[in-house]
Amino acid sequence: MSTFVEIAINPKTGKSQLALFIDDYYGLHRYGVGFKNDSTDASLYDIENKDSYTVYSIEEIKID
Repeated sequence: MSTFVEIAINPKTGKSQLALFIDDYYGLHRYGVGFKNDSTDASLYDIENKDSYTVYSIEEIKID
């Protein structure tokens, strides 16, 4: 498993956008799904700036 970017529905806005799927965020192979706080698309290049994301457990997310 690994960290990657994929389209998902943001629970806050209800809109599809690129989200950051973060491996091991909630434990071994338990993904956290991060949406940027400014509602722009996530990027692997911005992974170090975790304060700019709201992260949800993968069980809370709908995949588009």
